[in-house]
Amino acid sequence: MRRFHRRARGSRGAALVEAAFITPVFAVLIFGILEFGLAFRDYLTVANASRDGARAASAFGDDQYADYNVIQVIRQATKGFKPNEIRRLIIFDAGAVGGSVLNPAHPAHECLNATVGSLNRCNVYDAEDLKLPKSAFGCQPGQNLDRYWCPAALNGQNGREVRASGPPDYVGVYVQTRHEFITGLFGPGINLEDGLVMRIEPQDL
Repeated sequence: MRRFHRRARGSRGAALVEAAFITPVFAVLIFGILEFGLAFRDYLTVANASRDGARAASAFGDDQYADYNVIQVIRQATKGFKPNEIRRLIIFDAGAVGGSVLNPAHPAHECLNATVGSLNRCNVYDAEDLKLPKSAFGCQPGQNLDRYWCPAALNGQNGREVRASGPPDYVGVYVQTRHEFITGLFGPGINLEDGLVMRIEPQDL
């Protein structure tokens, strides 16, 4: 009988030791599935927003308030995000279908870390810019956010090419957001980014 009790106590002790090893691993696995599942959901939202934005930029073409309208489309596509989770939005002249601000060799790459736009290359917006009214746009020199790569042919700028007879302009939309981790086990969070380039739809000959 004593031998049986010793074996029983030994089995319980072994089970406790095994549980002490397995429980943290199991917890990390569960939290990892949760954290990266939520991050992947947010990435899909970012990807959809960049696609919706690029389609809108292509459709609005050289409209004076094209960028403002693109921003409204992206805000609608990311309405599940908190107000400051969209860190950066860049609307840029891609030059060709494969153009990207992420490519160091591309002229618009300088826009990736810029606080304002680059003349004839891109307009750069942050979280606060996305809340501004329509009056903050319209390509007026020295005051409007979209004046660097103006959609319309205003104030001596060429505007975005929309003629079917000429070489097309390719407009790119890049969206960057911040996903904060809930548990902190995998760090404070990660940046999520995506972009898409589309040819501007011809609007006249």
